[in-house]
Amino acid sequence: MKIKEPLFEKQGREFIEKISSQCGLDFVSNYWRKETLFIKGGSETMKDFYNIDKFYRDYEKINYHDWSFLIHIENGKRIWKKVISNHCVLDAKESNHSLAFMPLYIPIEKRKYISNEINYLIKMYHQISNYLMPLFSSHNKWEWISSGVDIFLSNNGGTIGGHYDTGDVFYFMLEGEKEWEVEKKPDLEFCQKLTKEQGISALSNQDLPPKNEYEKIILKPGDILYVPPFTYHRVTSRGKSLAASIGLPAFNEVSYLRYMADIFKDEEKLLLPFPSYPREYSELNKQSRSEVVERLRNILNKWDSKTI
Repeated sequence: MKIKEPLFEKQGREFIEKISSQCGLDFVSNYWRKETLFIKGGSETMKDFYNIDKFYRDYEKINYHDWSFLIHIENGKRIWKKVISNHCVLDAKESNHSLAFMPLYIPIEKRKYISNEINYLIKMYHQISNYLMPLFSSHNKWEWISSGVDIFLSNNGGTIGGHYDTGDVFYFMLEGEKEWEVEKKPDLEFCQKLTKEQGISALSNQDLPPKNEYEKIILKPGDILYVPPFTYHRVTSRGKSLAASIGLPAFNEVSYLRYMADIFKDEEKLLLPFPSYPREYSELNKQSRSEVVERLRNILNKWDSKTI
């Protein structure tokens, strides 16, 4: 009997297969988590898909700003200013600030106001994520790791600065043009060094220069750009522009354990504290250590059953 595919996985496979066909190589084997890929005119759908004026009207209807930010560069820092009203769109249109809107986090009561275009991008996120990352449910909202849908509105000269994302990025131009300075491959050695010295946020909260040879790519509507995790890039708008990115989380041991904690955090049994006794109570101390190991093993087994 054929096993039913998880939600959206089939559509995600079709998207990746199309990319593979266009670049002449298997995307997963040759580019996924390895190398930047630019496909000029790779998405006919995105060529006339969305524009700034329509986005402005849609944003007014949603009228929700908890996941909207105005980004600008100041004294070598990437400043993320919280948005408080619909005027942020005008600010982004008339200044060098870039608006970043994250519709994946819109609350249930506001979802009825989401336009067909934004819903399409949200579904695309689930499709790509379900296919490329089948071990992780795309319906979890990881506020602490780079993932989700971002819509960027920028004016002429507006830039989000040079930085490294911790997750994979599929980028689509919707209106206007943007200039990307992007390195070809991830630089894990530099990112590990910077993270060790300044913390993981140092990868994204500074306007960093490139460390290695990079390409300049001009993105226009219909173009597709894939950037692996920890790959340097700087994005600058050439005139008014609208773009969307699909970001997938690149989990490691630490973020994976935190993801597991989110999955099980509401289970009542997990509120029971681990037993613990002083070393001098040798038998009780030994028993408590055994129980801790056994309970952790049980939760790992339970997690494994969730991923089958």
